[in-house]
Amino acid sequence: MIAGTILTFSFAMLDVSSGMILAQEGEYYPVTKAIYALMGRITPTAPSIACALGVLAMIFLALSLFGASKLLGQKMGQLFKA
Repeated sequence: MIAGTILTFSFAMLDVSSGMILAQEGEYYPVTKAIYALMGRITPTAPSIACALGVLAMIFLALSLFGASKLLGQKMGQLFKA
């Protein structure tokens, strides 16, 4: 149950489709919408900040997958098998 909660939270946090439509104000943007908004700015540091957020998002996703696999007691490849 806890492993499923970790996976669901991490996938929902990094989901692109719902964040693009539902988040209307900047303070409620998920990480993916914030990256998209940063790439639209013309300041010189905006693309590098967006890239750093993308790297942090991938590290968060990797850590959540690793944590869920440790909680389930399975190898990483067996997490998604039916």
